[in-house]
Amino acid sequence: MSDPTKNTRIQRKNPITIMGDMGKLQPQSVDTEEVVLGALMLEREAYSVIAGLLHSDCFYKDEHKEIFTAMTSLFTRNEPIDLLTVTNELRKTGKLEFSGGAFYISELTNRVASAANIEHHALIIMQKYMSRQLISMTSEIQRDAYDETIEVWDTVGSAQTMLASIIDIKSANRIQKLFDIIFKIYKSVIESNNNPQEEDHGFLTGYKKLDEALGGLQAGDICVIAARPGMGKTSLITSVAKKSAKNQKKKVGIMSLEMTADQLAIKIICEEAKISARTIRNKTATNDQMEFVLAACLHMEEWGIYIDDEVKTLLDLTASATKMKKLGVEVIIIDYLQLLQLNSGSSSKSTMREQEISAISRAIKQLAKKLGIPIILLSQLSRATEQRGGQKRPILSDLRESGAIEQDADQVIFIHRPEYYGVTEDANHNALPPGLTELILAKNRHGPTDVIVVKFIDYLATFVDEDLDEHLIRAIEPTPYQKRLPYKDDEEDMPF
Repeated sequence: MSDPTKNTRIQRKNPITIMGDMGKLQPQSVDTEEVVLGALMLEREAYSVIAGLLHSDCFYKDEHKEIFTAMTSLFTRNEPIDLLTVTNELRKTGKLEFSGGAFYISELTNRVASAANIEHHALIIMQKYMSRQLISMTSEIQRDAYDETIEVWDTVGSAQTMLASIIDIKSANRIQKLFDIIFKIYKSVIESNNNPQEEDHGFLTGYKKLDEALGGLQAGDICVIAARPGMGKTSLITSVAKKSAKNQKKKVGIMSLEMTADQLAIKIICEEAKISARTIRNKTATNDQMEFVLAACLHMEEWGIYIDDEVKTLLDLTASATKMKKLGVEVIIIDYLQLLQLNSGSSSKSTMREQEISAISRAIKQLAKKLGIPIILLSQLSRATEQRGGQKRPILSDLRESGAIEQDADQVIFIHRPEYYGVTEDANHNALPPGLTELILAKNRHGPTDVIVVKFIDYLATFVDEDLDEHLIRAIEPTPYQKRLPYKDDEEDMPF
């Protein structure tokens, strides 16, 4: 059996001394180590209680490390752990005398009467180990900080990685009983029913049909919105941010790698004021138009939208997201994935870049779970979409540079505007309405896939909900993501 905690061990460049920087003995509890080792040899099931919590390096004394290693080997082979088997295992590996001999090992069993408190004692050993690792980590960071040949951001990145490794060690109770999980969900539903005003449907995009299909974005979700350049990815997410901040009073964080904060602000304010952003950028807005802008600005004072346009690397993103979470942000939007670098020295080679995108995608998924908020991640599509015939609808394999994006995402939404490609008719030569846009929900981990129709307003560069007549719905070419199209004639609700 492999030891899951060994993957989190920190690799040090140089071994540290037994004494700390201030001349103090490093954190340790030798007596507790002796009690734990003695308890493991007293009761057959004791090792199972602390399996996954401790590994040999958690012990301070080298002798104890070897004894615990012998116990782990016995447990892995499904052999009993007691005084005789441990002694024989150490003798076979030539470590018996180094470990104190048979007499010392027998003395360990006299230090404790039972294994009743072994988990508590094991946690003490783990805490001392974590303290020693922190001392080692800070010493290494200090050494690298003095080294002028090492880029400071690389030092910061290494520090973050090492600290994350230490934090991951503490997860001793990750295994939960199914009944406990179900009962917790049951209590949550009952409380929600008793307090309907407090009911939380997750984060809503503000687009009615899309929210019905998604059921709200939940904490830890990664929602990927993907499209070719020019389809309106940024326009869609600025609309989502505006609707959420204005109508739901949600706090939204936007990390923009493509546009500056000023450019994003202009898009949002012009959408709210219902004027073209071009008039603001070109400074050709009339006084009347500026009155609308001023009125919109006054309404926006209470909006909780935060923008960071300085994010470049995964480290920047993690730091910014953590700060936004402290500000009360309930969803984070990243625009967009392919512009993000793993670190300051990322390779530009295509094979390396694919691996980097995979690593970044998985890290963002873990970040969403850690912060307990959904993250909306914008992504580019490959050129394969444009080379496809027909209406050039995108598919999951078009996600650019990495299949890990599809794997890590809880939802994948494609933006498809047929008129962008000059397509104005469907396969049956029926005219498509101007601005017709399909939000193709190609993956939905929490529900069915679907296609939602919205309308793109060109001069405002924004999307709005659009109710289409039934004859127009029937004119739209069905996609693999649509489960029912068209609806029966006697049904009042329309499918989009």
